Amino acid sequence: MDARQRSPSYPSTPLDEAIDLVRKIHLIERTNSVERGVAAKAMGYSGISGRSATVLSNLAQYGLLEKTGKNEVRVTRRAVDILYPDSDESKALALHEAANEPDLFSAISERFPDGRPSEAAIESYLIRQGYTHAAVRPATRAYLETFLFLENATGSESYSQPRQPRPVVAESQTNQNVERGQAMAAPVYSPIRSDASPLTPAKLPVPFGVQIKEDMIWLEGVIRNRAEAERVIKAINGLKEMLPEPDAVPATAIAPAESSKDDWDT
Repeated sequence: MDARQRSPSYPSTPLDEAIDLVRKIHLIERTNSVERGVAAKAMGYSGISGRSATVLSNLAQYGLLEKTGKNEVRVTRRAVDILYPDSDESKALALHEAANEPDLFSAISERFPDGRPSEAAIESYLIRQGYTHAAVRPATRAYLETFLFLENATGSESYSQPRQPRPVVAESQTNQNVERGQAMAAPVYSPIRSDASPLTPAKLPVPFGVQIKEDMIWLEGVIRNRAEAERVIKAINGLKEMLPEPDAVPATAIAPAESSKDDWDT
């Protein structure tokens, strides 16, 4: 007997609803690690059930909730940036990051780069990607409502911004084959841009930029809060593997201070 067909993962909760739900968790539990059942009760459920487990998974797919241990979760810094932003710009960036975090949403945005596709186009795409008919409607609804909310919340004319590659790979060796001396920009944020011109540190619409060139890490900008400082540390940790050994550092280079390892779960 054939196993029942299952669809790839997707969030069935639109982003605006997910934000309202994570707000409830944060009001009670702040950013403390709690059991999943406790988080479910904070949202108004009696405990862990099929529905509450799905909702918790949806929040995690947007990067609003993260696992901290066996059966434990906590509200993320991204969620706090959305709920209690330092500025409209920082909230808009966090919203764009959350909307494009789900793998499915990023894939749809890349498949339809010239504006938000129709409901029929998305449904056809999902079926061809192996989604069951039962999953197509909620996945389509969640995508369309998420980016409609994003447009209304940020005033962006673009329906989406495909997720940018992570600039930091502190636990991976993927970027270590980059040739020495090749300039490589690594902005702390992935800025939202409507034009296709290349990004440089001078053009970054963000408070801080990090890049490596000529075997040195260059920093530019201002760090305004703790979250930005943590992102800068992650960027430096991701690039430091491309620096030469200490005895090969040019005399003109300034030795960077040691930074603590980022222990955030990703």
